[in-house]
Amino acid sequence: MNKAEGYSPTLPDVRNEPYDTIGLILDMVHNLLAAIGLIACAVVVGLYFGGFFHHVAAKFPDGFLAWALGVTS
Repeated sequence: MNKAEGYSPTLPDVRNEPYDTIGLILDMVHNLLAAIGLIACAVVVGLYFGGFFHHVAAKFPDGFLAWALGVTS
C-alpha cells in the first residue's frame, strides 16, 4: 500500500476519541501498588530466610509488642 491508498506509517487508523484520563491514572496507581507489593513480599521472604524473625523471637520471648508497650514480666 502507499499513501494514495490511505496507508500512513506514522499515524494509526483510529478514531479521534478523548483520553480516558481517570482510567490511565487508576492504571498507574494499580501498577505502583502491585510493584510495592512485590517488593514487600521479597523483603519479607528475605528477612524470613535470613533468620531475622528467629532473632526477634529469641531476643523478646514475651513478644516484641509486649516489650514495646512495656508490659514484659
